[in-house]
Amino acid sequence: MSAWQTYTIPCPSAFRQCVLDLSIQRDVSVSDLARAALTILPEAAIARHRDPGEPDAADRVPVPAQQDDEARALEPELPLLQAPWLEVEADDGLSIEHIRRALALVVDIADGVMGVGLVDEADDITALTPKQRERRSITGRRRKDYERDAFAEENARLRATVSVLAFDLLPFGVSSREDALYVLGFPPHAKPTPNEVKARFRLLATVHHPDSGFGTHDRMTQLNAATTLLRR
Repeated sequence: MSAWQTYTIPCPSAFRQCVLDLSIQRDVSVSDLARAALTILPEAAIARHRDPGEPDAADRVPVPAQQDDEARALEPELPLLQAPWLEVEADDGLSIEHIRRALALVVDIADGVMGVGLVDEADDITALTPKQRERRSITGRRRKDYERDAFAEENARLRATVSVLAFDLLPFGVSSREDALYVLGFPPHAKPTPNEVKARFRLLATVHHPDSGFGTHDRMTQLNAATTLLRR
């Protein structure tokens, strides 16, 4: 496993707050969110997602007291402000922009808003005949319909993948078939085959195993219990 590095990610304060809110909602750290996105989501999807960018000169947030107690003691009346940032521990060798894009993709998926759109190709049709233009228009619409459907399918898959982050521990453990279906991410009345249960376990185990870097023993225990129950 490659060594982890601590990254300071400059970002707009509004985006920073969205990431912090999501980490609180999911009961994980910002580093957990980033590592999950970088591990689970396709690198190409992250690379083409929007980059929130760096904060502008006027965008500032208060500095936590413990970071500069001495300066506050000298000038207690003056609020200490600095450019907003997020601190992330992740694999060594990543770019700041790539991590920021990964976090943006997680936020957009969690909000149900995908920042993936279609861009029309530059195409000079002035030299085409009316019949050729009509044919090009029909072909273009079909291509766009296909691309839109493909993006919709990919978006649905990414949403389902990132929903793994929302797996909340059951307070009383896995005690029923409904509990087991919930932990493994199946619909309440689903009847998965043994092969489907095995495949889902393998997928989720890569996320929830303690050795993954952001899994826990309790989550893995419930995952094992759910798999055992559904295999009966």
